[in-house]
Amino acid sequence: MTTLPVLLSSWCDLRVKNNDPVKAGQLIAQKILHKECAINIANEFFESCEKARRYITKKPGDNIKAGDILAIKKNFFGFKEKKVISRVDGIFSRYARDTGNLFITLMKEEGVTDIVSPVDGIVTLCNNDKIVIETDKDVYRGRKGAGGNAQGEVFILEGAFEQNGIDSEESEISLYYTLDSRAVGKIIVGKNFQRDLLIKCIGMGVVGIVGTGISNSDLEYISGRHMQVPLIEVDSDIIKRILKWKNKKIYLNSQEKLLILLHA
Repeated sequence: MTTLPVLLSSWCDLRVKNNDPVKAGQLIAQKILHKECAINIANEFFESCEKARRYITKKPGDNIKAGDILAIKKNFFGFKEKKVISRVDGIFSRYARDTGNLFITLMKEEGVTDIVSPVDGIVTLCNNDKIVIETDKDVYRGRKGAGGNAQGEVFILEGAFEQNGIDSEESEISLYYTLDSRAVGKIIVGKNFQRDLLIKCIGMGVVGIVGTGISNSDLEYISGRHMQVPLIEVDSDIIKRILKWKNKKIYLNSQEKLLILLHA
């Protein structure tokens, strides 16, 4: 049996209690959502979505204040500038490459969202900080982690496993430029994730990242910017098991460094 903690915020409304049996997908708590604001950078500069991304001056996770420059474009000679200025306070959450929208998470409360149990099990602890579920499902523990919790479909970063075990700067650059919108909304699985690749994944909207190599400094960098996308480093044996779970769902708990293979 494995204990799975689901961390909560103080503003969560609990829907279960100690010793309750739960099923995968069952509502266990509700939390207040924060509203997002979108600014279309592509339209502001009359550029393609991909080209407009180059003018953005912030990175996902950066704190934004009203009056901050979000993007800046200079003319051919570098003399004349056009700027996009934020009118709100918040956190830069992501840039949507398909629409050109830059999203800022505001500090206002807006509606609620459901928190559901990722597995079948028994509630062994329930308070304002966390709900702990004991389960007998396929659970693996990683070496280190950062971020929050997430559930999603496995997307294999195929290029990472086509280098015959050889990692190089060239292969990392290749992965960066071949990563595309197919990974959006999914948990991406690969080998080494350097900072630029991590930031691109988070900025484009993946819901989780699992790899065999994520440096401590990059984990600290992500944590320091309050990004909630879970990052977990695991050993090669666990990666081999996850590779067999392609297009199926897994659950990530970065605080406990847990990965759960979810059965339909």
